[in-house]
Amino acid sequence: MSWNVQLNHTLRERNGSVDWLANLSISMDHFNFIVLESPPSEVQKIIFDDLSGACMSRSVQLGC
Repeated sequence: MSWNVQLNHTLRERNGSVDWLANLSISMDHFNFIVLESPPSEVQKIIFDDLSGACMSRSVQLGC
Protein backbone atom coordinates (compact mmCIF):
# COMPACT_ATOMS: atom_id res chain seq x y z
CA MET A 1 0.00 0.00 0.00
CA SER A 2 1.12 3.53 -0.69
CA TRP A 3 0.60 5.72 2.38
CA ASN A 4 0.77 9.47 2.68
CA VAL A 5 0.95 10.51 6.34
CA GLN A 6 1.09 14.06 7.61
CA LEU A 7 1.50 15.02 11.29
CA ASN A 8 0.52 18.46 12.54
CA HIS A 9 1.17 19.85 16.01
CA THR A 10 -1.79 21.60 17.60
CA LEU A 11 -1.35 23.67 20.74
CA ARG A 12 -3.52 22.60 23.63
CA GLU A 13 -5.20 26.00 23.64
CA ARG A 14 -6.41 25.41 20.07
CA ASN A 15 -7.76 21.97 20.88
CA GLY A 16 -10.00 22.86 23.82
CA SER A 17 -12.94 20.60 23.05
CA VAL A 18 -10.72 17.51 22.75
CA ASP A 19 -8.90 18.49 25.94
CA TRP A 20 -12.21 18.91 27.78
CA LEU A 21 -13.50 15.52 26.59
CA ALA A 22 -10.21 13.82 27.53
CA ASN A 23 -10.45 15.27 31.04
CA LEU A 24 -14.07 14.07 31.24
CA SER A 25 -12.99 10.52 30.39
CA ILE A 26 -10.31 10.60 33.10
CA SER A 27 -12.84 11.76 35.70
CA MET A 28 -15.16 8.81 35.02
CA ASP A 29 -14.86 5.78 37.27
CA HIS A 30 -15.68 3.24 34.56
CA PHE A 31 -14.51 2.28 31.10
CA ASN A 32 -17.86 1.95 29.36
CA PHE A 33 -18.35 3.20 25.82
CA ILE A 34 -20.39 6.42 25.87
CA VAL A 35 -22.10 8.02 22.86
CA LEU A 36 -22.84 11.72 23.11
CA GLU A 37 -25.84 12.67 20.96
CA SER A 38 -24.78 16.31 21.08
CA PRO A 39 -21.81 18.18 22.56
CA PRO A 40 -22.05 18.97 26.28
CA SER A 41 -22.80 22.65 26.99
CA GLU A 42 -19.20 23.23 28.09
CA VAL A 43 -17.91 21.93 24.75
CA GLN A 44 -20.50 23.99 22.87
CA LYS A 45 -19.08 27.13 24.53
CA ILE A 46 -15.52 26.15 23.56
CA ILE A 47 -16.61 25.58 19.95
CA PHE A 48 -18.53 28.88 19.87
CA ASP A 49 -15.50 30.76 21.24
CA ASP A 50 -13.31 29.14 18.60
CA LEU A 51 -15.69 30.00 15.76
CA SER A 52 -16.06 33.58 16.98
CA GLY A 53 -12.28 34.06 17.10
CA ALA A 54 -11.93 34.44 20.85
CA CYS A 55 -8.31 34.59 21.99
CA MET A 56 -6.78 32.12 24.42
CA SER A 57 -3.85 33.14 26.55
CA ARG A 58 -0.86 30.84 26.89
CA SER A 59 1.50 30.61 29.84
CA VAL A 60 5.07 29.74 28.91
CA GLN A 61 7.90 29.22 31.37
CA LEU A 62 11.14 30.76 30.14
CA GLY A 63 14.65 30.06 31.36
CA CYS A 64 15.85 27.98 34.28
